Amino acid sequence: AFIMALAEINKIGSNLNQMARVLNYRHLQGDNSAIEYSLEVANTLQRVDMVSQKLINLIEHGYKRAEQGQRKTVS
Repeated sequence: AFIMALAEINKIGSNLNQMARVLNYRHLQGDNSAIEYSLEVANTLQRVDMVSQKLINLIEHGYKRAEQGQRKTVS
């Protein structure tokens, strides 16, 4: 389940990168309205990256329950 979620998040990140390229192009062509959208896309990309890193960490190291201190493996 975690690997499937990571794949979906990577697809989202890819789509956001495509959107960012278009917005950057529009900005270079003088469309100043693209700046606001570019900032939103950049912020969303940062959040996607953060979630991706957390999922990768869970996949690589498992989930550690804080209240029990036991390791629960992820399949």
